[in-house]
Amino acid sequence: MLIKRTKEDILLSAIRRIEEFAVNKYDLSATSVIRQMLETYAAEISRLTSTASAEIIGKSIATAIGNELDLLGENIFNLPRNTAKITMDNTYSTIKFYIDPAFKYIAQTLVNKIPIGVTSTLIDKVNGSFTIPSGVILYTNKTGVTFTTTSAITLSGSDTYGFVSAQSNSYGADGNISSGNIVNHNIINIAPELTDIAPYILVTNIAPIANGEDIESDENYRFRLRNAYHDLAGGTEIALRLAAMSVPGVSNINIVKYINGLGTTGVQVIGTEPILNIGTIRAVYNACRKVISVGEKVTIIEPEYIVYKSKIQLISFGGAIDNTIKNRIQSNVINYIINLPLGGQIINNRVLTIAFSASSDIKDVSITDMFIGELDIMSGSTLNLMSMHPGNISASSNEKWYTDTTLVEVCDA
Repeated sequence: MLIKRTKEDILLSAIRRIEEFAVNKYDLSATSVIRQMLETYAAEISRLTSTASAEIIGKSIATAIGNELDLLGENIFNLPRNTAKITMDNTYSTIKFYIDPAFKYIAQTLVNKIPIGVTSTLIDKVNGSFTIPSGVILYTNKTGVTFTTTSAITLSGSDTYGFVSAQSNSYGADGNISSGNIVNHNIINIAPELTDIAPYILVTNIAPIANGEDIESDENYRFRLRNAYHDLAGGTEIALRLAAMSVPGVSNINIVKYINGLGTTGVQVIGTEPILNIGTIRAVYNACRKVISVGEKVTIIEPEYIVYKSKIQLISFGGAIDNTIKNRIQSNVINYIINLPLGGQIINNRVLTIAFSASSDIKDVSITDMFIGELDIMSGSTLNLMSMHPGNISASSNEKWYTDTTLVEVCDA
């Protein structure tokens, strides 16, 4: 677990060590030179610690999966993953047992149909009532989905219907059903003494029952952990986040405290387009300035763009590949590259799969040339292109991939 030491913690610790080991007693009053030096060092160490913590935690949330993500959420944020929830209804207004209206019977009439020799605590022939116990299985027309009643119901005298509670026998969203999905019951198996009247008793759900949930996915859990991290960062950071995210063209942001020392905050902006528009950057800056604390300064951090260039060769089963197919492959590869997140990894097999899936006429695909370089945002030109062996390649945490139609070539072998 990361432990963040505040400026005050570091300063007091340093002062104690100096007082304990110094041969001469230094003047450590608030206005002394040594005190000011210590405060400066403490502030810088605190800034570096906060920046490193933000980077490490943010990257851990972005890359952790499965059990690793669970440990991160539970140990650092005390926020466990949401478990699967069973579908259930406790409203007593949805799952309805009712006497078949075709016979125009009431509860008293059904009790009279029970043979004289049949006695049970579930039957009151004097008052003309009968009880359907809990534990009855309810069958649905959704394959494999059944419910079990969790309450009993008594129909008496002129009653013709009543409601019960029940829960699905399946975990997660699979147990969710639409209205009218419950179609049958097993009253005879649970209460054999009601065998003679069970055929007259029907059951249904007059409204959907859809509160079952699957175990929370990594993607949703990661989103909650990101929000928890930003909440822990304090009200100012939340205000900054909301202000920046309100600007059109912004898809996500990261907050970096003390980016240039005390009183400074960095806002790393990730845009919806491959390259951030200068107008978007200015709009984010102006929006953040309105909510930043008095005396604070905000700095907008742009990603460092790295260029991906490649030549993709296609081999067909016969004849040349149609240009429409080549253009489709080019467009799909570009979309894949530019939509990778900060620090994303280009998977070579993914590029090949994109090409293969474009047409059944393609026999084989290969990447014969691959380069990476830098992007000059002002001129739009690529710099320092370097040849790479085709394969998987990752960006660093502050880098974002860029490519376009001039950089991705699709051709016949």
